[in-house]
Amino acid sequence: MSSESDLLAAAGCEDNHDLYRLMVELEADSTFAFQGKRWLADVAPVLLTAPLRERIEEAKRKAVQRQSIEAELPAHLLFTKGWPTAMPTNDEAELIASVRHRVSDLLGIDAKCLTGDSVVDRYASLMAAARVMTKTIKE
Repeated sequence: MSSESDLLAAAGCEDNHDLYRLMVELEADSTFAFQGKRWLADVAPVLLTAPLRERIEEAKRKAVQRQSIEAELPAHLLFTKGWPTAMPTNDEAELIASVRHRVSDLLGIDAKCLTGDSVVDRYASLMAAARVMTKTIKE
């Protein structure tokens, strides 16, 4: 990823302003900062419209809420290479569904797998697909 000085230099180039604003809109829509905890919107806020700056402030507030909700998930249920590695228990599936439901409500998105049963079904299909892929690779 770019250093802060690289980001400032890129934002200083007028040819990049439209792309910069577009990328900041992605931050506002997703509630994810461009670089971990560094928001691209903070690099050159003067290039942003007042409404976009307001959206970013709301996105930052929602990011804190989203992260708090997501922190309820135990480490073994988080995405890793080869994920999913285990079928969640019924209680874990209900927790995953609850987290997905609250995050989707917070962000105003139409998420799927919002019940424990639908989470279990999705995990089963992902694990079956992984078995097929592994078998195909071995052949």
